[in-house]
Amino acid sequence: MGGVAAVILAAGLSSRMGQPKQLLPWEGEPLLTHVVRQALAARVDPVVVVLGHRFGQIAQALLPLVTSAPDRVRLQYNSSYLEGGQSSSVRAGLGALPATAAGVVVLLGDMPLVTADHIDALVARYEEIRPARGERVVIVPRCGDRRGHPVLFGRGFWDDLIEPGDQGARGVLHAHSEAVVEVPAGEEVLLDLDTWEDYAGLTRAAGRP
Repeated sequence: MGGVAAVILAAGLSSRMGQPKQLLPWEGEPLLTHVVRQALAARVDPVVVVLGHRFGQIAQALLPLVTSAPDRVRLQYNSSYLEGGQSSSVRAGLGALPATAAGVVVLLGDMPLVTADHIDALVARYEEIRPARGERVVIVPRCGDRRGHPVLFGRGFWDDLIEPGDQGARGVLHAHSEAVVEVPAGEEVLLDLDTWEDYAGLTRAAGRP
């Protein structure tokens, strides 16, 4: 059986921040570098990082990780990032994965409180139920009454994810509720970073001054 890969979505304009949030400081390194490092610590391989806006600048920030793990980290350019939404980045990321991958964990590049443990919990649940249910399964973290990120899609749903339009991952969740399996998680899976207020809140949540 093939393993599980990861796709990190980080192609956006960061328009509400006014600067690339991928490069904001987090634990002494750029935010996106931290997110990629968490994926590399998890049981996923390869880790594809989808970039768009400020590709060269952000790719340069990730160079140390690419250099240290060239067989695991891949940078993928999404030429359609200006169209908005995440679906084009999902399609670009899936297109960079090996044919042997049995599933993919889709992560957002602006959720630094998501750790390798969160990712591994999804992978472990998928590996547990895959022999009986096959690869048309979606594993989603749940905190209270809300679903969060990242989300693991079995390979059986990849054709759905690459369909034209911007329904993407959300459309799969709505259209195939019978395939969704939830995994309990903390509020870390709900907290993303779109504004300076979000950044301050995440910094506090992480226990920093």
